[in-house]
Amino acid sequence: MIKLSPREGRVLYYVSCGLSNRDIAYELGISIYTVKGHVSSLILGLGAANRVQLARWAHLHPKVFAGQAAEIAMHPPNCTCDHSLCVTMRKGVGVAMMA
Repeated sequence: MIKLSPREGRVLYYVSCGLSNRDIAYELGISIYTVKGHVSSLILGLGAANRVQLARWAHLHPKVFAGQAAEIAMHPPNCTCDHSLCVTMRKGVGVAMMA
């Protein structure tokens, strides 16, 4: 099983929700260059060709986030994605934040 750091998990989660690097940087309070570094690292590490494949990988492997649910900043308000990962996160600790 692939292990991600809490920061990598957050970045991957936001990529899978369709947020831009700028929006991810804002949500996490880090520089856009740090986000770009994390995204590049994730793409290489997970064998994706681009961020679209990276997002697809995240949707197909929601278990990679197991144990990190409390660590991941919950479902961004502008994400309307209904893929299994996002639904799983909303059913977890993010439900109260969505209301």
